[in-house]
Amino acid sequence: MDLNTVKAHLLYDFKTEHELIAAIKTLSQNFTSSREKIEDYLTSEKLISAYTAFYLLTNIPKLSAVFELTGFNLEDFKDFEIFDIGAGPGTFSLACLSINPDLEIKLIEKSALMRKQAQLLLDGIFAKSSFEIFDENSSFEKSSKKRLGIFGHSSNEMGSELTLKYIKKLELDTILFIEPGTKEFFNQALIMREELLKKYSIKFPCLSHNSCPLTEKDWCHQFVKVSHSVDLERISQILKMDRRNLPVIAHLYEKGGVVKDPVQSARVIRVYKPTKFSIDWQICLSENEENKIYDFQLLTRNYKKSEIKKMSEINAGELIHIRVTKTLEHNKLRGEIL
Repeated sequence: MDLNTVKAHLLYDFKTEHELIAAIKTLSQNFTSSREKIEDYLTSEKLISAYTAFYLLTNIPKLSAVFELTGFNLEDFKDFEIFDIGAGPGTFSLACLSINPDLEIKLIEKSALMRKQAQLLLDGIFAKSSFEIFDENSSFEKSSKKRLGIFGHSSNEMGSELTLKYIKKLELDTILFIEPGTKEFFNQALIMREELLKKYSIKFPCLSHNSCPLTEKDWCHQFVKVSHSVDLERISQILKMDRRNLPVIAHLYEKGGVVKDPVQSARVIRVYKPTKFSIDWQICLSENEENKIYDFQLLTRNYKKSEIKKMSEINAGELIHIRVTKTLEHNKLRGEIL
C-alpha cells in the first residue's frame, strides 16, 4: 500500500507535498513536545488526513513485524470476533485485512471524524471485506465465538483504567497490545499486567507470570525493522523521522492456561555495543520463580563469521536459547547460544 492509494481516500485533499509535510510536522510536535495538544487533531479533517497519510502507512508494516516477533499467527483467529479498539483511521484493521481480506473486524473509535476517515479508507480499499465501525458507547453481546482485541497505539492514549474497562466489557479471550516503546507506556503496561494476570496468561514478552524485575529507571521494549514505499521514504527523509527502526511495546495475553518457564530461554531486553571479543546483551531470565535481569556476554572467538553476523542482528524483544558457562561479577553471565 503506497501514499497515492491512501491519498485517494482522505477527508482532506492536500494540494502539495509541502502542505502535507507541514501538517505532519504539527502532528509530530503535538505527539512529543506539546502533549497537552495531543487530541487537537481529532477535530481537524486536515490533521486527521495527515495522520492517516503518514502514521497509518508507517504503522501498517509494524503489525506484520510484531506478529513475527511475538509468534502471533492471524490465521489462528479467523473464526474469532476481532475488535480494533481505539481504531483511529483503521490502521491495524487495514493491516489485518491486507493479510487476510476475509476477516470480520469491528472497529471501535470515539472520534466521529476518525470513524468517517476509517469508513472512507475501508470502503475504498477493502469494499468487499466484512467490517463495522462503532463509537465507544456501543455494546456487543457475546456469542459462542471467542474474541480477539487489538490495541494499536490506542491504550497509551486512553490509559490503563479505560483499557481494562474495554477488556472487561468486551469479554476478550486474547489481547494484543502494539504500543509506542516508551517508558510512560511501560509503566501503564505493568499496571495492566498485574491485573490481567488474574485471568490471563502472558505469552509475550514475559517468560513467566512472576513479577517484572525492571525498576522505574528502565523499561522493557522491543525494536522492529520495517520498509516503506519510495514516496513515503522521501517524506520521512525530509521530516528527518526514522520510521524504519521502530521501538514498540508488544504484549500478548490469552485467557486461561499457565505459562511454563522455558528451559535456558531468555528475552533480549537491550543490545549493547559489541566489543572486539564479544557480543553483549541485557537479558531477562526466569529462574527459581523469579524474573531476573542479567548482562549476558557471548565470546565471538567460539563462532564463525557467518554466525557472528547473524547474532549481531538479534534485536531487543527476541527470544534466545542460551547455556551459561560462567558467572561473572556485577550480575553478569557468560555463555553460548544453543
